Amino acid sequence: MSTAPESLADDHDVWQRPFVRLHRRWCDDFVLELRLRDVPGARIGDHLAEVESHCIETGTDPEEAFGDAREYAQVVGDAAEPARDIGVLRVTLISLAALVVFLTGNDATNRWARGEALSFNVAELICLGLLAAGVAALPVLLGPLLRRTRLGLAFFAGLFLVGALRALAGLLPLEPVVDGIPAAPVSLGALLVLCVLSALEMRELSGDDDRVTSPLRAPDGARPPAGRGVVLIAWIFPIAFVALGVLAWIVA
Repeated sequence: MSTAPESLADDHDVWQRPFVRLHRRWCDDFVLELRLRDVPGARIGDHLAEVESHCIETGTDPEEAFGDAREYAQVVGDAAEPARDIGVLRVTLISLAALVVFLTGNDATNRWARGEALSFNVAELICLGLLAAGVAALPVLLGPLLRRTRLGLAFFAGLFLVGALRALAGLLPLEPVVDGIPAAPVSLGALLVLCVLSALEMRELSGDDDRVTSPLRAPDGARPPAGRGVVLIAWIFPIAFVALGVLAWIVA
């Protein structure tokens, strides 16, 4: 990569750079493709710095100089380290697993507050099965879904819709297929599992050493991001679970 004097300064977040902001769509596609190949953040920053230095020196834009962002990312990604586990996939699987646990546990809490046993009718079981199938398919589908934004949005919106329908399915006048499950252990177990999943997600999201950083000099006034919001994002399901549980006991 370029060894110009300005490239020897301290690392900083790439999204602070005016060049990246100006060509945000190309850079977004480039970074996403490399993230899906689990290229480390610092290495991605090196590749972006090469792109920026070349474009500034030649007066061209990234599309003109390097072509399609995803295709160029595939070239530099294939020349990088051996394939490893995909961090994006881990976070997505943790989040969707937490959604399934949250929905089931919240139902158990509501039944517990009313002194009822947990039961499931056929519609609820179908919805739970669809949710589980969607989560299980992610290792194969995640890359294509993230590369095709509309398709990805439709898929994840569909999962959340199925989750909402599962909640409404419990109101249907159908005979339970599974009945008599003690609600209290399921509710408490769900909270424990959510806490474990949140701790795992926070560990993934807090990887400051894998931020996408640039070796180029930081613009005046630019500072690395503080990582605010990671705790809330990681622990949103346990927080919502407890809040809804308290509400269920108040109105019961």
